[in-house]
Amino acid sequence: MTALRRFMVLLSVAVPLGFGMTQVGCVPPPPEPPASAVLEGDWVTDTEEGGVAFVRFDELGVVVQIFAVTEEGVTISIDVNNGSTTLEGSDVNIIIPTAQGEVRFEGTLSADQNTLEGEITREIVIGDTIVITIPEGEVTLRRVECTTDEECSGDQVCNRGLCEEETIGPEDTFPTSLHFTREGKAHYYAEENGGFETLTGVPMTDLACQRCHAATLADGTPVDDATYEPSCADCHADVDDPGAVVTNDICLGCHSRQKNEITFFDDVHRTAGFLCVDCHTAREMHGDGTAYVSQNQMGAMDAACEDCHVAGNDQGATVPTANSFHASHGILGDQPTLDCSACHVSSVISCYNCHFPSEVAGAGKRFLSPPRQGFKMLLNHEGKVHSATFQSLIDEDGETFYVLAPYYAHSVTKEGITCGTCHGNAAVNEYDDTGEITVALWDEDTRSLMGPTGVIPIPPDWREALLFDFLDYTGDPTTPIPETDPTLWQFTKTGADLTQMLFAEPLTASQMADLSLNLGD
Repeated sequence: MTALRRFMVLLSVAVPLGFGMTQVGCVPPPPEPPASAVLEGDWVTDTEEGGVAFVRFDELGVVVQIFAVTEEGVTISIDVNNGSTTLEGSDVNIIIPTAQGEVRFEGTLSADQNTLEGEITREIVIGDTIVITIPEGEVTLRRVECTTDEECSGDQVCNRGLCEEETIGPEDTFPTSLHFTREGKAHYYAEENGGFETLTGVPMTDLACQRCHAATLADGTPVDDATYEPSCADCHADVDDPGAVVTNDICLGCHSRQKNEITFFDDVHRTAGFLCVDCHTAREMHGDGTAYVSQNQMGAMDAACEDCHVAGNDQGATVPTANSFHASHGILGDQPTLDCSACHVSSVISCYNCHFPSEVAGAGKRFLSPPRQGFKMLLNHEGKVHSATFQSLIDEDGETFYVLAPYYAHSVTKEGITCGTCHGNAAVNEYDDTGEITVALWDEDTRSLMGPTGVIPIPPDWREALLFDFLDYTGDPTTPIPETDPTLWQFTKTGADLTQMLFAEPLTASQMADLSLNLGD
């Protein structure tokens, strides 16, 4: 290349500089972007109406658009012109001209550059016929991470522009909870599950059982039986303040069995001042989004004895010691054979001989008073021997039925259990001698029911072995329950036409043999 041509090439890329000087052969670097450029993109904040608002910054960190999404999913937006942003260190100053006047934001940018916290000088109103407002005062803007669940990792979901662990609130889970569906009653009663409907032929929809309710809502409002539907108001006196403590009186307004337990039994937790909600969790009350047919299927309690009764706890709970009772049943090991309830529940409770015709007639639950107590049954439940109870019923044709189920009564005691409480006791000895266990016996002379009493193990042949005497109420089934005449209960027969056991298994022959060992006291 000639010298002239080389000169022309160099001249063609010459860039003028200040003061008439020319630099030949290179291009100056682009100007540094403003510090506020780190704000580029979409940021999200909450609105006054419960929706979310997105603030869009351009490549220079200046607000150019604000758009909001209402709780109903409606999107509305405003364009922003002639705004400005300055960022010095972590201090941020933003000017946003709006139709309502200039809005200023002053705050700080977090160290990870994903959060802006500060205050705005006046509210920002978005929309016309549909209006949504970013309120004046403290505002937190969070950098948008996602717009769809697919942009998040693992089990996270895209929630209001952020990848978060999926959270489900009571408003989502309550419609499938047992407090709403009352499905436990229907499941036990249903013919397809071997329930009492097999004998009665009366569908659950013809009964008032599933619509059972307290006399008033939690705030004292009387319940209209014709229009009643389960709701938050059953338990929460102020449904807008669901965090307020639900008192025991609210729970006992429906849970009459537990109310009777307070009459009959002491309980170490109740004596210590525990409330129902100290052990029974929100998941148990509100459900977890899955429809269950029983608390026993759901898991009767989230709280376990071992949660508090463990070394290092700060609840003041007694820690199980290495005594002979615990050692012989593997309580302190990895594979205990007994649930704590098998020994530490002093007694369960049950109504006896519920009169089905009274339920059908609309009078309600009529049973032989008072409720039976001073006994507990033992079943296998979730791999351990567990306390249990029963319920017995009679229909209008004199057909009889009882159901057995695991049950953890509020009658927990620290002491008072001996080996002879279970091993070689009266029920075990009767079974060994006769192959039968008398659970309840009607004494016509005293017109009283004898039993059930003591610890009653449920053997493998329980359907044949357990003896129940059944009674029928011969009075008018429409008679109000408080006016029940006790002299009108009449002996019907010994034995059940139908039996049922759900969510449990009887004790095995080996377990019954272990109980036959007379270990004394």
